[in-house]
Amino acid sequence: MKKISFAIILLALTLGYAYAEKTVPGLYTDASIGAMVNPFGTEIGEKLYYRFPFISSDNILFASTKLDVGIDNRTTPAYNRLMFFASFEPIAILDLSTHIGYMQTYKALGFGFVQLPSYDAEYDQKAVDSLPQKNKAGLWTDATVRLKAGFPLGNGKVVASYAFTVNYIRFGKAREGYFYERQQDFVFKMSDLSLIHDAMIGYLYGENLLVGVDNYYVLVPRSGERAWTLSGLASYNLKITKDANFSISLLSGPQIDKQYYQGKINTIVQSGISVRLR
Repeated sequence: MKKISFAIILLALTLGYAYAEKTVPGLYTDASIGAMVNPFGTEIGEKLYYRFPFISSDNILFASTKLDVGIDNRTTPAYNRLMFFASFEPIAILDLSTHIGYMQTYKALGFGFVQLPSYDAEYDQKAVDSLPQKNKAGLWTDATVRLKAGFPLGNGKVVASYAFTVNYIRFGKAREGYFYERQQDFVFKMSDLSLIHDAMIGYLYGENLLVGVDNYYVLVPRSGERAWTLSGLASYNLKITKDANFSISLLSGPQIDKQYYQGKINTIVQSGISVRLR
């Protein structure tokens, strides 16, 4: 069985560009599907949430302020993650978000929960395939701070963002051992965390096409294991109706530092739709 991992697809711009767009309150739903190679993975996402305006203003710094509260569900061949989430944008240059919920891994498709003896254990395809798999439930939480900026230039604008995420996963007590975490393709303790840095700069042509560069870095502090990818990105956003947006995005670039994949090209493709229901 081929080793498979399901990395977080952090394309915050795929369902619209949140640079000073005026907030429209209401009930929203988002749906997305993504796929990745090196390592291979796929994920389907569904969100249902209510959007509350925070500050009613036409000022560029406050027109987009909002609070989103709802449910976020993620499904892959290895797990299902059902989470409560909240996202708060108090000013156009900053947003804060968090998820907390239930993560259920399952072995039915051959990508179940795999325990390992230590941080130093091998977790390549051969090693993972040789170990027993099982169904197991756990806790998933994360918190993200994102800074954003944009300024007009020519027929569009330069946009940039930096996000810092703390991700905590618990499948038991830390002293109970280690496991292969397919979401981020690392070895974790049964209770562990990772730190994620994601920086992007690009050019938005009109209101539809974004091209740029993304720098993505993940660290597991307790083990020191890390991954670093530098990618080109392109994202196209189409307003179907006044209440519906479609988007498709591509990220592709070399993995500068990643065990088993260093020097290989990591590619992510994701498409999605966002609809205001009422």
